[in-house]
Amino acid sequence: MTVRIVAIPAGLSEPSTTRMLADRIGEATRKRLGDATVEIVNLREFAHDIPPKHFVQGGAPADANLTGFASPRLQHVLDDVMAADGLIAVSPIFKASYTGLFKSFFDVLEADVLIGKSVIVAASGGTGRHSLAVDFAMRPLFA
Repeated sequence: MTVRIVAIPAGLSEPSTTRMLADRIGEATRKRLGDATVEIVNLREFAHDIPPKHFVQGGAPADANLTGFASPRLQHVLDDVMAADGLIAVSPIFKASYTGLFKSFFDVLEADVLIGKSVIVAASGGTGRHSLAVDFAMRPLFA
């Protein structure tokens, strides 16, 4: 049986060190598991489809907030995450935490979707101090 892994890098730039980190973790995971597939879903490509948790005054609403439903593109990603055996979640660290795009994506998922799934959490940051965000910001999001 092939293990299905979905990697979710939430890097905002192009090229993205966060995406490169997700690629490396995905490849290492695939090699370690042997019979596994790793699909990379770059959240940057879905930024307009993911509704923000809160609107910034004067900011434009995301597409899903206008319709009340996930776009077909975003729904496909949500379905892939639901069907996956495991997840690799990677965010750049800004101001000691994950990005808003990262949080908004995981807010869109139904509450019980990640129960029983293995999750690898990783972050890219400018200094070693950013590594604390994995334990203090990211891990609680998945607990």
